[in-house]
Amino acid sequence: MGTRTNEWNPWMHAGDKYPHLTICCSTKLPPGIAGYTDYRTTIWLAPHLDAWGRRFHLTHELVHVERGPVPKPLTATEERIVDSIAARRCIPFTKLRHVMSETEDCATAAERLFVPPHGLKVRLRTLTVPERETLREDRRHAWTPN
Repeated sequence: MGTRTNEWNPWMHAGDKYPHLTICCSTKLPPGIAGYTDYRTTIWLAPHLDAWGRRFHLTHELVHVERGPVPKPLTATEERIVDSIAARRCIPFTKLRHVMSETEDCATAAERLFVPPHGLKVRLRTLTVPERETLREDRRHAWTPN
């Protein structure tokens, strides 16, 4: 899985599975584009990204490399699928559950999960039914009277 611990590390994954890929963080990308890949030799990450953004968007681009190019009409659908896969890799449910028990503030939770707020929003939007029920149950039991 590209890790030597339980933490997802896209840099290790890239080195282990795709040693032929160059990851470039210094090329300015068009506005609104945080990452891009040619699927064969290079992944570009926008230079303005912070560490959380680089971690999430590198994961996103690695998923594109794994899945390969899609026909133009499927691009929007593919972006949503890839975002969801990247969010799941970066945010395992056990960590999400723990952090959500401590805060409901998106920015704080995202920082604790080492992802940009967008990554957390995607993960929350794409929870499975059992995951959603577990979080709901956790919230219900969070407050107990003295």
